[in-house]
Amino acid sequence: EACLTTTCGFEDATRCDSVRIDVNEPEAPPTGGGLGGGGPPPPPPPPTTNTAPIAVAEAPATTPEFTVVKLGGSKSEDPDNGPQALTYAWKQTAGTDVTGDSLYSSTAMDPQFTAPAFANNTTLDNLTFQLIVYDGADYSPTNSATISITDTVVTPQNRTAALPDSWLVLYNVNSADSIAWKDWYIQQWGIPAENTLGLNADANLERILKADMIDDIFTPVVNYLNANPSVKTKVMGILVGYRVPGNYYTDANTPYLQGGGGWSVSSRLQKLDATLLNIQNWPQNSHFFAAYFLPDPVRITKATLGTNVYLSARIDAPTLADAKSLTTRARTISANTSPLPATESVYIDYDDVGAAGGNEWATLRLAYEDVDFNNPAWRFPWKFFESDGTNEEPTPNCAFRFSYYRLTGWQNADWSGSPTGTRILGYALNSWGATTVRSTTAHSGRYVPNLLFNGGFAGAVGATGEPYLSSAPKADTMLWCLAEGWTMGEATFRATPAHAWMWELVGDPLLRVPSWFPSP
Repeated sequence: EACLTTTCGFEDATRCDSVRIDVNEPEAPPTGGGLGGGGPPPPPPPPTTNTAPIAVAEAPATTPEFTVVKLGGSKSEDPDNGPQALTYAWKQTAGTDVTGDSLYSSTAMDPQFTAPAFANNTTLDNLTFQLIVYDGADYSPTNSATISITDTVVTPQNRTAALPDSWLVLYNVNSADSIAWKDWYIQQWGIPAENTLGLNADANLERILKADMIDDIFTPVVNYLNANPSVKTKVMGILVGYRVPGNYYTDANTPYLQGGGGWSVSSRLQKLDATLLNIQNWPQNSHFFAAYFLPDPVRITKATLGTNVYLSARIDAPTLADAKSLTTRARTISANTSPLPATESVYIDYDDVGAAGGNEWATLRLAYEDVDFNNPAWRFPWKFFESDGTNEEPTPNCAFRFSYYRLTGWQNADWSGSPTGTRILGYALNSWGATTVRSTTAHSGRYVPNLLFNGGFAGAVGATGEPYLSSAPKADTMLWCLAEGWTMGEATFRATPAHAWMWELVGDPLLRVPSWFPSP
């Protein structure tokens, strides 16, 4: 006999009712026969139960606009560890949509994205994300985290070229793909639309005659900056975008190797008269330094950048997808905070001591070997290999590669296959090596697309004319700046002795090296 007691939610009264339950004894099981003889069968296993997992969504309370943000799901719990490892499902439910960001993955444990521009609107500036985890049997309850986007108060004194709105992005109005690239590119970094300029240039040409360069590129850029002081007071760099001619030549009849000209937007905005093609007349870059001899830890700001002086870079490629891939790689590299694999050398330096034209990259090697400069141990795991011009060079698994055109050149290097490794930047002292950016097959692999699109690097530095060694960007300075956390655009600019009319960075100038370099 059992007693059932109930309690009313609105009264204190209880009542006990009795009911009689008769239990019949089970029949005895049959005996004999079967494997193992007679006897009762084993009892059935107890029913299994699973404890539902617990989602824990974390995010910084606030973050400045344009910075890389990391959501956190790593503190989510699975009390009974099973039946399988946790999987994650994130969903943005409020604020400016960031789910199209190339860094963002809704199934990552710790998704990342670039914070959008501050909108001064609570609805847009408060980004909310929900997280649900699954253990193979049960889903967790939803857990949420909210991030507030804050305004970045930028003055000329603290504005650097690492801010996306410090760049003017050029595109070609005569190419639908160039327009599409521009829209995609500014969305990736959160660049304001006013920081873009459409040019009426021939989208089929990579190099144009100097007179056309002045009419179609140089003059429109100068006029736009002068007509838009709110943009000009911010802009520190100019990015020549997809399908915009990046170089010019001076002789329409015999453009030797398409050289004899220069870079369509030099780092000092000027028409680059013929007299400036003489090395003695090149305007010197007052922001240049040689890291081995005297590093300069003071970062350039808009306030300290010279008048009408701009950092410059180019993004171009055989296809729109290739052009996008440079930025996708740059953003992935910039957001990666994982340690550098122990088996991966950060860069390879050709070591041809004693060979004809050998002993190149001397200051880079001196910087590594100098006990004062390299104390404590320098920040770059170093690896030499010899290049003797007999095609013995492997495709190096490295983040930086430096080559010397007299012995190897890019045309003799193996850039094919599916490269692995970090692959940030390649740099060759190779005449006219950056005049062709859209062909990966022509010129026996001489030009930078083979490095970028066959070799898997995110950026390349090459020449649009004869690479006078006294004007070449200094490799030790480029690496030193990147290790300081500066962008690739800044590193190339600070490493170039003269204002560039022929040395060109092809790749996303906002690329930043991960933080796997210890502090100096």
